[in-house]
Amino acid sequence: MKTVFENNEDGTRRFEWFLTEDSTKAVLIEQFNDSAAAKIRVENLFASPVSAEWQERFTPTAVLVCGSVKSDLVELLEPMNPQYLGFEAGFYR
Repeated sequence: MKTVFENNEDGTRRFEWFLTEDSTKAVLIEQFNDSAAAKIRVENLFASPVSAEWQERFTPTAVLVCGSVKSDLVELLEPMNPQYLGFEAGFYR
């Protein structure tokens, strides 16, 4: 979370971790204003010293990308083998 604030990632709207009681599984939810803001976050993460530690500690089992995403972000995320889900319907308050 520190890197989000240090890098002035104003387009990051949500950054939350959730853990199972035994701390063996985690879910990270990130929400952005748009695809460009998500790209900035991913670039900062990959360039951060936190990236190596994150890769040592965690083995992602799924990466879901929801909503409209530009091709430059798709390219950047390719090594993570994400699944893309387009917006269908709903609301957010």
